[in-house]
Amino acid sequence: EPVRTLVSPSAKRCFLSWYPSAAAAAPPPSLAGVTAPPPDTVMASAAWGGEASSGGMAVGCKRRASSCASTQAEAGPERQRARRVDMFRVEVRRVGSEVKVVLFDESRRGSAGKIICSLRPHETAHVDSISVRAADRGRGLGRLLLQQALSELGELGVSQVTLEAEEDAQRPNRLVAFYNKEGFVQIPQATVQHLHVGDSYLRKVPMRTCLKVGQRLRPRLYPEDRILTVRVVRSDGSTLACENDGSLCLQRPGGATDMSEWVLNCHSCEEGSSISSSSSSSSSSSSSSSSEGEDDGLRQTNWSDQGGSENVMRLGGVPIPPAGGGDSSTAWDPCGDARLDSRTHRWTHASRMSLQSTSQGSFLSAMPTGGLTTQEEECAWEEFEVEPLDERACAFRTVHGKYLGFSWASGALQVSDEPSAWFISIDRREVAWAEKAHYDQARRMRRMQTVDFVERQRRNHTGFQLGRLGLREALELLHRFHHPSLPGLGVSYGEFLIAAAEAARSNGHPDWMQITALIHGCGVVAALLPLQKNTECTGATPAHPPEAIVVDDEAHTWALGGASWVVGCAIPDDIEHAWLNKLNPDKKNPQLCTPLGAYPAHCGLEAVQLTWSSEEYLVQVLRHNRTSLPREALAAIRYQSLDVWYKKGAYNDLANDGDKDLVVWVEVLREITDEARNTLRRPTKAATPSLDEVWPHYQDALTRYIPQQVLEW
Repeated sequence: EPVRTLVSPSAKRCFLSWYPSAAAAAPPPSLAGVTAPPPDTVMASAAWGGEASSGGMAVGCKRRASSCASTQAEAGPERQRARRVDMFRVEVRRVGSEVKVVLFDESRRGSAGKIICSLRPHETAHVDSISVRAADRGRGLGRLLLQQALSELGELGVSQVTLEAEEDAQRPNRLVAFYNKEGFVQIPQATVQHLHVGDSYLRKVPMRTCLKVGQRLRPRLYPEDRILTVRVVRSDGSTLACENDGSLCLQRPGGATDMSEWVLNCHSCEEGSSISSSSSSSSSSSSSSSSEGEDDGLRQTNWSDQGGSENVMRLGGVPIPPAGGGDSSTAWDPCGDARLDSRTHRWTHASRMSLQSTSQGSFLSAMPTGGLTTQEEECAWEEFEVEPLDERACAFRTVHGKYLGFSWASGALQVSDEPSAWFISIDRREVAWAEKAHYDQARRMRRMQTVDFVERQRRNHTGFQLGRLGLREALELLHRFHHPSLPGLGVSYGEFLIAAAEAARSNGHPDWMQITALIHGCGVVAALLPLQKNTECTGATPAHPPEAIVVDDEAHTWALGGASWVVGCAIPDDIEHAWLNKLNPDKKNPQLCTPLGAYPAHCGLEAVQLTWSSEEYLVQVLRHNRTSLPREALAAIRYQSLDVWYKKGAYNDLANDGDKDLVVWVEVLREITDEARNTLRRPTKAATPSLDEVWPHYQDALTRYIPQQVLEW
């Protein structure tokens, strides 16, 4: 039969699959408004949710395996393993007295796991079997199946569920402890059976749990929902983990990862629900606050819309990268690059999400008081609404109106009034976080920094007409400036530079590296001097306290940091927030979209133009004032934000052997600044020494490497 239909009477859901015949001359007619695919495609399982009158069908379509065989063969086994991702969906099937919850992997045939329950008299049910595919064990999927089965049984009016925990007698209580966490207890006075199966010695422990009327169950999953096993990652690479006692902690890169995996449940929003109506208003408010609300090419989408023709899975209207995640030569385009159509799938939209620890089984929940917990409490809320910030970033909002994010000061996960930007990585293995101000700055720079802009800024600033200022006066000026890259630390930028210099000094670095750490951020003066002059000349009352200087004009936002890149050639796909590359106006010039662009091969990074930044400006100032700092010091300053080169290996076609020798010093300065940030984050940090206290130590070295006492800026 060309069409097979399975109807679930209890849930009023219909699952339809179409199997094309090889001898069919033409595809079958469209069904329920959905046009059948061409003969060279195979339909995946499709779900139709809601009442019969609501209609609407979501169809997944993927290429026939034979058409992709050559591509997979070229990729090789290691490449295939690196690109393999897992996205799951749940289906509930009821036939007579049997209730089956099946977990499917979208990238492979067959089920990844299932649980079979049988309904029994007197509002009871028994779990007959639960199994998870060997390759997917240890990822919390068995717990997820059990919880979904309990949710389904609860809706059917079951008040008691029993099972037999069949475990290895040589490792007793491991499986029993697993079921204990899910609310099961051993049945008193029940017989524990001991069995010999081959070489194994097993025991069966009868257990039960009671489902009370009105009991709060875990967030229920529907066929339209999708499940990912991910890590929750901070911008510094640390991952969120759940300890054995349920407390949250951060694991540093390279540490143990057994407690840092989470199950991300992407919940679709049913039409007409209260969350859908409230989310529409929150979406419009978030759109107005996103990146100054400008139309910069990344259109704002209605994240609660269930329809649409885009062939992309969306988390709150924000596309999730397709299975396979793209290859190293082609970045995934969330706006639908025609080259990538064959590698994307059509999914329904998700408006809510929840996070469940795979090691402990507990859900991340928001408290009315503003805190977070993994304990089961009646007042805690386990689902977060998803608000889009643009085509790839979204914010997670609690039901209490606050936003999920990490604290820059303490590093802990928290909820706050300010939204944070969250992203799903290209390989769908990470949910990454970025502070929204940092993300907005990256967005501005990607839109602003072009060849013409850099050349114009270079002409304007290399005339050195801003004024004359000594380095001590520059540091005093920076003591009145709070850099947006240091939120929550409670220190000025001048204090941070002193902390960096002291870190270099305590680690025994040479005096020129100590001076480099002290002055590497002084290029921000280019943005502060014009603001100070305007206030002094006009006599206007500043909008901020007189001791503070705030850079809030578009003309000087280039001095506020962000990732650097080489202008005049293609922006690397490995740069942070690579999907913002499409905003850059130079993308319209084909000559500037190649790896070499306007430069000869291996010309050296000294011969290329970087984005105009405070580091680039400071190097120009030091050279103009005839510094004797070594070449390594100037390179450490200039390339400090070019981590796409020294961390990710971009621009190998432009760099020469001399550039490779400088990488170590760039990394040394980065380690020094990271150590200073970590020191300032500590709750019991010592007071940062004042400029008067440290100046006598650095004055002699400054005089030796920068002879001019007053510099031209």
